[in-house]
Amino acid sequence: MSLDKFLFRMLDVCRVPGPLAGDLLEERKSGRSGLWLTRQVAIAVAAALAREVAGHKLQSILAMSVGLAVSVPIATSTRLLGNSVLWFGLGHLLAYCLAGYIICRSFSARALAMSAVFVVYAGLAKTCLLAFNAERLINGAALPYIFLTLLTPLAALLPGLWFSSARYPDRQ
Repeated sequence: MSLDKFLFRMLDVCRVPGPLAGDLLEERKSGRSGLWLTRQVAIAVAAALAREVAGHKLQSILAMSVGLAVSVPIATSTRLLGNSVLWFGLGHLLAYCLAGYIICRSFSARALAMSAVFVVYAGLAKTCLLAFNAERLINGAALPYIFLTLLTPLAALLPGLWFSSARYPDRQ
């Protein structure tokens, strides 16, 4: 799948109004770059998700709560398997994918928006946690853990993308 096709698919999945997608397509055909299109689609998708979340505040709070209730016990229990970076990364990936899946099953009409809320919340919470423990994490051995800590919440978006794509098949 080409980047252009993927980006326009994201507009479809996030319920961005059709006229905007048409305008972006016209601009792309008139010579705008792929980077320009990527930036415009990212802005449109973020705005659509923000509107979806703003219109469903209680469901957003519930999605964050469900995500935390699922991911925290799984992510912390991976310490029982060992202290290696591999187990840490795999445990957190599993925790966030499972949390994203359960959020999507619970809020299927707004799967992508609710999993995005959880990803943003988890990312901000983990960043704050790292900032409060900065003096302990200065050594080089902690860098892989910091990297994985900040990236693994993105795994919760994968089920949201999958569920949303399944609900909105390609328009021909």
